[in-house]
Amino acid sequence: MKTIKDLKNYVKQNSRIVLKDCIDTRFFNHSEWAIIQDMKKEVKKNSKQIYKEFRDILKNDNLPLIVGNYGSTGRLRIDNNKIHYVAGQDARTEIHNHLRSYLETNYK
Repeated sequence: MKTIKDLKNYVKQNSRIVLKDCIDTRFFNHSEWAIIQDMKKEVKKNSKQIYKEFRDILKNDNLPLIVGNYGSTGRLRIDNNKIHYVAGQDARTEIHNHLRSYLETNYK
């Protein structure tokens, strides 16, 4: 059975922004750098808001996950032994919205 710790790790892994995955470093453009930095700030801001709002739930690492599909489109899928997210356009910027949906659906 997956736990809330597994979900937190999954979201962290899928929201990581790696510069080499976003731009071609051989033809580096400073405007691309600024866009990537803004995206990083937005992801960090969303993460902090969720962790602040659901602090008590997210502190309990052994809390078992509730099986189901979450988000307005059901893109976050939680099974007994698997967590899967199907991205719309960019998983790094979208996945926190689905984490929020999971937490609101089950714990608010």
